[in-house]
Amino acid sequence: MGLFRPGGIYDSWRYQGGIVRFGNDEPPPPPQYAAPPPAQEIMDVLDEVSGVQSVVVTTPDGKKRREIKRLPRTPQEQALYEQGEQLMGRAIQNIQDLYQYDPNSVISFAPIIDTFAEVNEERARGLAQIANLGNIQADIQAFREMRRSIDDDMFARQNRQMEENLAHRGWSRSTAGQEARAFAAYNENLYRKESENDALKYGEALAEQRLNRNTKAFALDETGRQARLGAAQNEYALRREQRDELERERQTAIGENMNLLRVGSGITGQDLSKALGSKAPEIANQTFQMQSTDALNRYTAGVNAQNAAYDRARYAYDNRPPSFMDMALDVGGTVGGAILTAAPNTLAGRIGQRIY
Repeated sequence: MGLFRPGGIYDSWRYQGGIVRFGNDEPPPPPQYAAPPPAQEIMDVLDEVSGVQSVVVTTPDGKKRREIKRLPRTPQEQALYEQGEQLMGRAIQNIQDLYQYDPNSVISFAPIIDTFAEVNEERARGLAQIANLGNIQADIQAFREMRRSIDDDMFARQNRQMEENLAHRGWSRSTAGQEARAFAAYNENLYRKESENDALKYGEALAEQRLNRNTKAFALDETGRQARLGAAQNEYALRREQRDELERERQTAIGENMNLLRVGSGITGQDLSKALGSKAPEIANQTFQMQSTDALNRYTAGVNAQNAAYDRARYAYDNRPPSFMDMALDVGGTVGGAILTAAPNTLAGRIGQRIY
């Protein structure tokens, strides 16, 4: 059998990189990479300055979650925080009470309003009383009857005296007697007209007197009413001033309690702002990112080192110098190739045919 036939001596040879290599001379194996690093867990961070912690907790169902919550306050911080809450609660209650308070409900204006109403009613009655002159016609008629009675007595006496004088002189039936009687009748008629005129004048004077009396009485009553009105107006003004003063005090109290509310809110808000200003969540995330980046860099560095080592081994394997056996086989292979490829009618060709 030939040397290079299947199963021959050199059946396992290979040609690699221009050099004959035997099958038991294997190249370096490729690198075996380790598994990538597992996901990093966010580190717990306790921020003692801001009083905040960022921690990982396990829920009852076995799942993990991140919690960001306050650390317990110091006794001094807790006392200050409670004072702020108390200020806010007291201020809010005071403000509610002050807004429900109405100064008008404390001051009653009903007496003042009633006084104005009473004075107006009295004035109306007084004005009506001014024109109330009574029954002037009845008074005139009484005066007329009185004068008639007096005139009747006077004329009766004068007529008796005149008749006695006429009879004494013997003129009762004479022309002088008739003239005397006519003149007496004329005077009586004239006098009675004057009496009637006096009765009318009496009525006018009586009406004027009563009007003056009623006017003076109204003026006197009006003076009293004006005094009452003045007192009522002064009381009304005083009560309005009291109400306005109470309202100013109420608004001042509301403003003061609003300031207390702002102070309490500032205390509690400062506590919240301090907690919100904590860097604990940010530090936890930054640390997580740095740890993840560091683990990934370490893994990448390891992979790169393995690749570099493999590249070096492969390069050394591919570029190592041939051994004596490699050279002998190389020469033999060249001669054998020439024999196998020589023409059949040549010596080399005939040797090749025998070998194969």
